[in-house]
Formats: sequence, structure tokens, C-alpha cells
Amino acid sequence: MRRTIAQWVFAGALLAGAIGAPRATAAQDPPNPGRDAFLAEKNIEVGEFYLKKGNADAAMERFREAIRLRPAYARPYRLMGQAHEKKREAAAAAEFYEKYLELAPYAEDAAKIRKTIEKLKRRAEAQKNRRRK
Repeated sequence: MRRTIAQWVFAGALLAGAIGAPRATAAQDPPNPGRDAFLAEKNIEVGEFYLKKGNADAAMERFREAIRLRPAYARPYRLMGQAHEKKREAAAAAEFYEKYLELAPYAEDAAKIRKTIEKLKRRAEAQKNRRRK
């Protein structure tokens, strides 16, 4: 019994699962905390690279993705604060630093971050007053 190439391709596709049951979409994929943690760390690494190179916008995109993947992880919030500081966005930087301290209240740099938040809030208020005039 001779088979055509099309029959072999169809049989291979059927065995591989390409035909038949619909494939799961990303929204249907079960959560994978290990994978998300890994991807969050990789996004943080790339974001830190961009931050060191002076590209705060690209860094912020990566930190946002890390936050999306692991919202309870404190580190990307601190880094987002640093990125907003580089862009001279005092109010946003203070908000991200506050979230960082909310998630990691006993971090080694907590006292330093609290002082930075106070300074940023004063700067944000001054910026706000200058815009009003």
C-alpha cells in the first residue's frame, strides 16, 4: 500500500497534535510561578543594564514587566524609583520607593530610602508649585 506525501504529512501532524483539539492560549495557560520568577529576574537584569546606559524609559519597561510577573517582589519597585529619579520625576519616584518599603520594610537600605522619599516629596511639592505660577 503506497502512501502519498500529503498523507504522511497529515498523519504526522495528527500525531503531533497540530490537528484536532484546539491549542491553549496564553490566557488559558496555567500560572507557572517558577517561570514567572525567572522571567522577572531576567527583566530586572536587562532593565538594570538599560538604567546604567542611561536609557531610563527602556529600563522602566523592563521593570514594569517584572512587576507584572511578580507584583509582590520588592526589588523592581526600588529600581523603578531610581529610573523615575533619573528622569527627574520626583512624585513617581517617591511612590515606587514607598511601595518598595511596603513590601520590604526591613530592607538594608530602608533608612536611606525613607530619607530619599522625604527629599523627593519636597522636590515634587516644589515642582508642583513652580507649575502653578
